[in-house]
Amino acid sequence: SAIQFVKGLLYAVSNAIHKLHVTPRNRLPRLSIAPPPTDRRLAKEAATMSPTPPLLPALIISAILLAILTSLRILAILPPNRPPPKPRSRPSQPLERAADQKYSRDARGTGPSGSSPPTRLLIVLGSGGHTAEMLAMLRNAASASREAGHDFWADYSWRTWVTSEGDAFSATRAKELEDEIGSTDPHSSTAPPRSYDIVAVPRARRVHQPLLTTPFSALRCLRACFAVLRAPSRAAVPPHTALPGGWQPDLILTNGPATGAIVVLAALLLRFFDVGGAHSRARMRTVYVESWARVGRLSLSGRLLLRVVDRFVVQWERLVDVTRGRGEFRGVLV
Repeated sequence: SAIQFVKGLLYAVSNAIHKLHVTPRNRLPRLSIAPPPTDRRLAKEAATMSPTPPLLPALIISAILLAILTSLRILAILPPNRPPPKPRSRPSQPLERAADQKYSRDARGTGPSGSSPPTRLLIVLGSGGHTAEMLAMLRNAASASREAGHDFWADYSWRTWVTSEGDAFSATRAKELEDEIGSTDPHSSTAPPRSYDIVAVPRARRVHQPLLTTPFSALRCLRACFAVLRAPSRAAVPPHTALPGGWQPDLILTNGPATGAIVVLAALLLRFFDVGGAHSRARMRTVYVESWARVGRLSLSGRLLLRVVDRFVVQWERLVDVTRGRGEFRGVLV
């Protein structure tokens, strides 16, 4: 029995050696011990067991949907699809009464009685020729309106003049025109002291500025334009006057300076996100008047703003064909 036991033990050992692929030499068997599972290994095994959809196709689909929604929103705020402006009653009372009612409306807000909110006009001035042309157009418009028996400036409860930093010429000329408006008003002695503000914004690009730093200065100008469009300068508003919420300009008037292009861009962004009801209330309508000096070709600002402004006015009839019918010829305005 002992011999049989030893034979069985040797037989079992030989079978174990054969299973471990051990050569008959005196070598220790190589035991293949599996390493303990790690987090990476467990995550890999879980991924193979329950596969998830690839990330790249999901990102592509999301980008396509975002591009479609953005394109639809841009088409909605462009001039052909913008809602028409709300009708405003032309004031028939004296100017000081209209201004007093404006301030009372500002304090209590627009109620259900149907009283019109204050109308704000924003005018962009450029240095030199742009300013001279803009002021000449406004004077001619006021003179023609006066001949028709109406006060042109009475339609605008507040006027904002936008100039560039360092442009003292434009600020001085705007102040002179406002003084003329006050002197021609027969009720100026009892009217509020002022109904305008002059705001200077950083230049989008200075003369001889390197193109490398131009984007940074343009962003500074864009940031300042956002503040100008949201509300008038608080320092210029008479004391104890509450500014109405969302008092964006009803009309933006520009004739070609680089600052005007930045102002229109800021207005488009505010309308895109409907900040303060800029799009739903049909505010911030833009009118671009091409310079009289442009006879056969549009300026750079004109080419940039041709498709995004509400009205594009040219002063030479041949430019109507250049704009492919987008421009409006109203004669010489300066």
